[in-house]
Amino acid sequence: LGECKVFDMPDPNPNFCLAVIGRLLRLYQRGELSLSREEVTNLFFGLSRLFGAQINTPCDASLRRMIYWVVQDIVIPSEHCLPEERMMLLCSLTKDMSDSYNLALRARAIRLLPHIMPQSGDGD
Repeated sequence: LGECKVFDMPDPNPNFCLAVIGRLLRLYQRGELSLSREEVTNLFFGLSRLFGAQINTPCDASLRRMIYWVVQDIVIPSEHCLPEERMMLLCSLTKDMSDSYNLALRARAIRLLPHIMPQSGDGD
């Protein structure tokens, strides 16, 4: 998780970020990584900074896809994900959903929406 600090850099290297996210996902999927409330929050805010990056190269688009994957598999299912974080994530996705030039990212952002929005009928 220490390598995730690269997300906070002013101009992070997309290739290095891809490698860090890949290792993070691999460890999480193997069950070798469990995250505390603070770690989920730090990961969330680091990833949200990457949402602001411009999508100019195929590597940038791959990075955005990996961010979606981490958000869907780690951040949102976490019992630590707060409603405020879900709202911030929704605002970040809006940028990709309104992008008329990159339809692949637009579709991925739209597919992530049901995972962010709270389920109806759960008493909330």
